Amino acid sequence: CVIAVSEVIAQNNPEILRAWGKEFGKTIMGSVYKRAIQERNPKQAVEQFVYVFQNMFNFARMKTEEILDNEMLVSFEEFDPDFEAWYNVSIGWLEQTIESCVSKAVRIRFTQKTWEGAPMTQFRVSWDA
Repeated sequence: CVIAVSEVIAQNNPEILRAWGKEFGKTIMGSVYKRAIQERNPKQAVEQFVYVFQNMFNFARMKTEEILDNEMLVSFEEFDPDFEAWYNVSIGWLEQTIESCVSKAVRIRFTQKTWEGAPMTQFRVSWDA
């Protein structure tokens, strides 16, 4: 269903899918999981995103790695490798989660993509220090 909607309505436009993710992030992290983002710490926000994602999709394995004080890697393993649309939605969701905690610019980009043959999908997440 998500694939069909992303193809027909969003025309697989990553920016539209990320905007949907931001709206989803506002809804889910601002209501059901609002206690998860009470800390004003972007690293904690990334960890809370992973926690909530794994609770919602318990078949996915995720890990985080701190690169710098203002930069982390988020890796998805054992999640649908061809679900590019959902990975873009997830970027928007994560971006919104961090922005909800801190008033800083957030940047997220893919470093690995399973749909292009990588062993995992990975985001590089950074924010203004």
